[in-house]
Amino acid sequence: MYQMYFVRQSTVLTAEDFTFPHSPPLENKVKEISLENREQETIAKAIEIAGGNLSKAARLLNIGRTTLYRKLNQYPHLKKVRRHSSASSSLNA
Repeated sequence: MYQMYFVRQSTVLTAEDFTFPHSPPLENKVKEISLENREQETIAKAIEIAGGNLSKAARLLNIGRTTLYRKLNQYPHLKKVRRHSSASSSLNA
């Protein structure tokens, strides 16, 4: 909890009055959270859980298989997740 005290000659407060002198900028503390990042993480996790089986992954995500394929084309790096997951699941079988 922070307490702030203002020592100003003016009665008008500006944005600089609300900064904490010993704290790093907020953008360094918060990882970028975007809908696109969340979507990619969720798809990757579903593919991993499904062992690389895209039909199962689509069911887990409650989306159609063609939608999942379209997302894989939109985010090409997710295809690596599938290959890695299917290789891992075949080793465990």
